[in-house]
Amino acid sequence: MNSEDVPNKAGRIRRHTQGLVQEVRTWLELQMELAIAQVWERLDHRLSEVAAGSGVLLFGAIAIVFALAAGAMWLGPVLGHMSWGFLIMGGLAGVTAGIIHVVRTFSKPESGLPATDVHSDISTS
Repeated sequence: MNSEDVPNKAGRIRRHTQGLVQEVRTWLELQMELAIAQVWERLDHRLSEVAAGSGVLLFGAIAIVFALAAGAMWLGPVLGHMSWGFLIMGGLAGVTAGIIHVVRTFSKPESGLPATDVHSDISTS
């Protein structure tokens, strides 16, 4: 082994090590960019779900209000006074809300945590 070979080997090992470090650094940066892109994609998906759900909720609530008002306006003259129609329809709405509350209270998991969605994004797919 020559004394000239040792610096060449050390220099070659140093260059390869620096190249490897640079490749790992680049790979890590790309992995971080991918993770950030995935988070933004999930957030965008969730926001679009919320927007669609809000629209359905809004129009559903309007439909329920109009149905209750129409029912009260029909039932009022049948019972002899408009107030009786609104009172009965309001009572029916209150009873329905109470039933929904009781059903939701008893359908909660025992751990006290809210029920999770079956299609959660915890999976790696």
